[in-house]
Amino acid sequence: MPINLRRVSELVDGSVTSAKLADGSVISSKIGVAAVISGKIAADAVGSSEIAANAVTSSELADNAVTTLKLGDGAVTGVKADGSIKTSYLVADDTTISYTGTVYSSEKELRFVKKAIDIPGGEIMVYAEAMASVGTTNIGIFFDAEITPRITLSTVGTGFELLEGTAYIGDLSNAAHSVNMRLRNLNAGVAYNKLIEMHSRV
Repeated sequence: MPINLRRVSELVDGSVTSAKLADGSVISSKIGVAAVISGKIAADAVGSSEIAANAVTSSELADNAVTTLKLGDGAVTGVKADGSIKTSYLVADDTTISYTGTVYSSEKELRFVKKAIDIPGGEIMVYAEAMASVGTTNIGIFFDAEITPRITLSTVGTGFELLEGTAYIGDLSNAAHSVNMRLRNLNAGVAYNKLIEMHSRV
């Protein structure tokens, strides 16, 4: 029985349109590496609703593929930003101090200016180095004349350990404020602090 074979020529540009493709007929496993380049994609052909979560990673983007001109206003928010660009330095003290006692003692006082425009989320981050001769050392972070710490950091380490905590200060007025760092050791040992650093969180 004779078999007739007919050569099929390559498809010309524009011969396959989206109207001729069934939904889900073209998937990533059917597309060769580098088969689709930017010159073959019409402007606005692919919107964010058509891209699966995590479908595009940094390793798949060419250098300078995404620039500020290609980002819409408000497209990048604090939630979407990398941790390294979510904070802004406010104030710090790198003096080593110690205190013996089970009741909080004010050992460092820092001052900063709070502006809602600079801290839109109203949250700050505090980093502090602390250690204890024995038992547990607490670092309490108090604002202005408050008697209850907004942040409490703890360590039982006998070598300096970097601790961190967050607090909401959106309720503070747009003005200069003091930050009191108080120390105590719950077991009547010696509490130590070296660095304390505060950042605003966007």
